[in-house]
Amino acid sequence: MGKITRRRHTREFKISIIRELESGKNLAQLSRENNLHPTMISRWKFEYRKNPESAFKGNGNTYKETTKKLQGFKNWKGLSARIC
Repeated sequence: MGKITRRRHTREFKISIIRELESGKNLAQLSRENNLHPTMISRWKFEYRKNPESAFKGNGNTYKETTKKLQGFKNWKGLSARIC
């Protein structure tokens, strides 16, 4: 069995889904038509309402940034184990 990857949606796609929802389309119907979980659509709507200009910027942290954060956590964890 192959590896399952997360689907990525563009900012424009997310906004179009939100606009359809706000125009009166049923959440369940919209999620079925686009093969999305209703919670995901609700989360997008909440994020967009919170701050439309900064909603859906980029793809999150890059691999290098995540690795640096994890390395810092591992170092901190080792220090706290030695102190206790």
